[in-house]
Amino acid sequence: MSNPPPPNDNAGRDVASQDEPAGTPSSHPGDSPSMEGPAWNPEPLALLEGMFTLSPVPYIIFDAGGHARLNNRAYREMFGAEPPPGYNLFEDPENERTGLAGFVRRAFRGETIQTPTVWYDPNAHRALGVREARRAAISCTFFPLMGAGGGVTHVAIAFKDVTAEWVAREEVEAERDRLRAVVAEKETLGKNLHMLEMLFQRSSIGVVFGLPDSQTLTEANPAFCRMHGYSPDDVEGMTLEELFAPEERARLPALLRQVHEEGHVTWESVHLRQDGSRFPVMIEMTAVRDASGAMLARGVTVQDISEYKRVEAERVAHLQRTSKLQEVTAAFSRALTPAEVARISASAGIELLGARAGGISLLSPDGTELIAVGSVGLGDDPVRQYSRIPMMAKLVPVDAVKTRRPVFCDSEADYLREYPEAARADTFQGGTRTSLPLCVEDRVIGSMGFAYETWRPLSREERELQQALAHLCAQVLERARLHAEQRRAEQRASFLSQVGTALMESLDYEATLTRVARLAVPSIADWCTVTTIQDERSLGRIAAVHKDADKQPLLEQLQRRFSPNHHWDERYLRVLQRGRPCLVDVVEEAALVGVAQDEEHLRLMRALGVSSCIMVPLVIRGRPMGVIALMRSEPEERYGPADLALAEELAGRAAMAIENALLYKEAREAIRARDTFLGIASHELNTPLTSLKLNLQGLRRGLESLLPGVLAETVRVKFPSIQRQVDRLASLVRELLDVSRITEGRLKLEVGEVDLVAVIGEVVTRCAEDAARAGCELRLDVPDSVVGEWDRLRLDQVLQNLLSNALKYGHGQPVTVTVRADAASAMVTVRDNGIGIAAEAQARLFQKFERVASERNYSGFGLGLWIVKQILDAMGGTIQMESAPGRGATFSVVLPRTSPP
Repeated sequence: MSNPPPPNDNAGRDVASQDEPAGTPSSHPGDSPSMEGPAWNPEPLALLEGMFTLSPVPYIIFDAGGHARLNNRAYREMFGAEPPPGYNLFEDPENERTGLAGFVRRAFRGETIQTPTVWYDPNAHRALGVREARRAAISCTFFPLMGAGGGVTHVAIAFKDVTAEWVAREEVEAERDRLRAVVAEKETLGKNLHMLEMLFQRSSIGVVFGLPDSQTLTEANPAFCRMHGYSPDDVEGMTLEELFAPEERARLPALLRQVHEEGHVTWESVHLRQDGSRFPVMIEMTAVRDASGAMLARGVTVQDISEYKRVEAERVAHLQRTSKLQEVTAAFSRALTPAEVARISASAGIELLGARAGGISLLSPDGTELIAVGSVGLGDDPVRQYSRIPMMAKLVPVDAVKTRRPVFCDSEADYLREYPEAARADTFQGGTRTSLPLCVEDRVIGSMGFAYETWRPLSREERELQQALAHLCAQVLERARLHAEQRRAEQRASFLSQVGTALMESLDYEATLTRVARLAVPSIADWCTVTTIQDERSLGRIAAVHKDADKQPLLEQLQRRFSPNHHWDERYLRVLQRGRPCLVDVVEEAALVGVAQDEEHLRLMRALGVSSCIMVPLVIRGRPMGVIALMRSEPEERYGPADLALAEELAGRAAMAIENALLYKEAREAIRARDTFLGIASHELNTPLTSLKLNLQGLRRGLESLLPGVLAETVRVKFPSIQRQVDRLASLVRELLDVSRITEGRLKLEVGEVDLVAVIGEVVTRCAEDAARAGCELRLDVPDSVVGEWDRLRLDQVLQNLLSNALKYGHGQPVTVTVRADAASAMVTVRDNGIGIAAEAQARLFQKFERVASERNYSGFGLGLWIVKQILDAMGGTIQMESAPGRGATFSVVLPRTSPP
């Protein structure tokens, strides 16, 4: 039931307990003797028992607690069972859902309720324990039953079964709905038939019907007739087979069977028009059947897919072109030379455009020529004809470069009219010619062109494709140019670095020039010769190197047999006379023939290969003294301004190296002359100096004995000064003698057991007078004895030099001599606190004739420390120095205590 009333305040109360005494035995009138729940008081129901029990109307009575107290046979027949013991209608969720509990509560409030008819299923009341009760349409009436006290104590529910009436009424409504649906369906079918007729007549897709048991056509729409070029009368009676191209007709029987079995089939085929022309179609054939499944006809839709096929073909072609362009782009990414770029672009153009030949030409550096860098598909004659095109010529590629616009000459008449001279001289027998400028930013660097087998107009897409290829090609060529420049710069830097290193390895004139030739090949030349002036009237080759070992004998043969004095049309002589380089970017065959001295000379030059040449002078001390000739053998390899600059740099460095070699040779000769002079001078000076010393000593003794007292004292005071100057002169002569001996390798050591401390004591004693005169205190920090195997005289000379220098530059400050020793070596340290030595002067302190102090204030040749270093080197010792301006200097000598082997 639906729409339950609001909850009853008395729900759940035991009504009988209000009006009946507690403990009254419970009884069930009728067929049910007893039930659980409050005590049963039959008094209010006694008068009705007979009437309700025997009534054909199903009823049931509930007390206020929701327990069933009485039901009749009609109720049990209607619902199949009575409520089980302990059943409470207020605790049954189904009663709350259907509204039954709400109606009961309203009845307990004194309201008689007539409910509307509803479908009721007792099986939904699982708490009732009903099994297989029928579903019924019922109407319920709720009667409140008054107790003795006047209040409602029970509620009786009477049920009316109206199932038959409701079923009949529902069947009538269903039939009425079915009739309405049939009417609507007929109306819709009429509309659909009208729409289908309009669709059939106005559709852009061809539609034709055929008989089910043959290929005969019965009816076709206007689109089908227009598509095939037939009238409707022409189509009627035709067979389906007549529409198909001959090669397609064999498929029809199998397709017709498939339609009969599966009801539908779609396929792509080729149809014929009435005029015999062919066109691609998409066919869809459907079996038209009646309600029993019998085939009434075959319906065929035909769609002309010519445009689709054209678009699809264009799409496929576009994809193929895109794929090819991607391949070309990938190939371009690996191309590093203009020749590779030309080959790739020409091949791509031939494949994509159907051209017969293609190629690329680049502007020469001076802009006067178009020089071919590569081609595909041209014969030998066209390759030679178009290898170099003057910019003054009237040709397709020249016009493209000059105008910076593509030139598409696809008509023979136009070609003859626009380029008559080119047409007459053209060695390429073909058709359509095209040429596109290769532009990078605002510069034109060359042209790309294609030639076709026949004359034919080019489509817009073909022209656009050529322009795209030209744009891509120009970018790749520019990248290749930049890469080549960078690579050449790196190669030049590496080459010049190698040249600098190699030229420093030798100071021999001819060896240096031979190294230059070997470095040039193959870095910047395929072969190289170096020629120098032998005398006032002739040239002679110093070096000749070829990169190909098999051709080296040919080059040597050329060098032996043929004089360079008349080589290359006397260009050698002109380079020498003018002192300026010569660049021949392309050596023509005629040039070789013109300079050849005889047939053998020409044969050797051809075999060696000469495509480009650079000759640079070797300028030494302002005069051209020789020529370096660099040759390229491959036709595509040509020298340019950058190569000429590199060759000039090479010649300059070679000339500098030769000049350095000459300077070195002259310096060696000067040093040798100086050392010879010093040796002779020292020997010559030493003899009179020895005699002077002896005579001075004798004169001193004689004068002291002969002169009176005052005069003798005066002479005695003067003689020490004279003696010091003589000793000074003797020391200088000894230094010169030592220099001579060391330079000539005649320094010999007399090694023996020597006490280092004793030698230091002798030197200090000898220098005491000089120390006093310099105002320097001599301080010693030495052990008792340090013995080793040394040359006593040379050891004395080393210590004398170090101590003399310390006193000379000490400036009245103390000079300290320290000795430390271990089992292997002894170290002597001489420290002064004088003027010190600047850092930039310390590096040359031990060099010959080097002085770090002013000659005006400090005398000497600057040989002392150099001699000390040479002596220590010979003795296996070392010397180190630490100094700073104004902080004095410390010299540390380390000597091994055993003589070196």
